[in-house]
Amino acid sequence: MNAFVLTMAAIIAIGAILDILMPDKNYKKYIRPLLGIIIVLTMAKPLLSGWDGEFAAAAPDEVQAQEYYEGIYQNNVKNVFEERMEEDMVSFMNEKHYSPLQCTVTAGIDDEGGVLIESILIYLPSDENGSLLAEALSARYGIGKDKIRIENESGF
Repeated sequence: MNAFVLTMAAIIAIGAILDILMPDKNYKKYIRPLLGIIIVLTMAKPLLSGWDGEFAAAAPDEVQAQEYYEGIYQNNVKNVFEERMEEDMVSFMNEKHYSPLQCTVTAGIDDEGGVLIESILIYLPSDENGSLLAEALSARYGIGKDKIRIENESGF
């Protein structure tokens, strides 16, 4: 693509110089249309060559850029999911009369690009028993109890 832009710039610059250096108006009326045709043909070259050449060489960069931005997008989706799940879980625990000190959700991306919960870590005050909480969270969010770890304040 850079070579295409440089070629266009060179042709236009050469055309401008020739236009300035032409001593007679009679020559200018022939040179200007000729330069116009050359510029149009140069611009049409990628279309006429079937889009292979330079544009095909740029494809790996485009693929890498797309993968990069998809990775950023998936990471942002994962982060928003974790934050929203933490807020929802804290709200749910408050409804069940628990007072969580901290709730940390760790999420991942599955093979199909969906978000899934990998683990949940909850810290409760030392006077609260979280044995029934893991079952309630497992039932509400459809995740295994093995992914839920509940610790009391004394575990800090």
